[in-house]
Amino acid sequence: MRFTIIPVTPFQQNCSLLWCEQTRQAAIVDPGGDIDLILETLERERVTPHKILLTHGHIDHAGGTAEIAARLVLSQRTVTTHLEHIYARLSLSSRQSLIEYVARGGQPLSGDVNT
Repeated sequence: MRFTIIPVTPFQQNCSLLWCEQTRQAAIVDPGGDIDLILETLERERVTPHKILLTHGHIDHAGGTAEIAARLVLSQRTVTTHLEHIYARLSLSSRQSLIEYVARGGQPLSGDVNT
């Protein structure tokens, strides 16, 4: 197993690229943004993206997920399902409620909760 860390977004949060040395299949962890930089790193390391993993749903970690999935031809359904799981874990109902949640410092409003 090999890895590299790619600082992305103005927050310089860590996007990680993990890969198997034998198969060269990679996982992209927390693609918050700067998609071109992430794709350049994939190319430089000569690895094939196989998965996108999110540690949590904050925008600086998950914000580039849909774009990178589209550019890597992952299905929208896969991305949607993954985001729905994040919303459920945070008791939120949508991307907008996630953005508001992050803006409030992680404090949901009662109207955001899925019941």
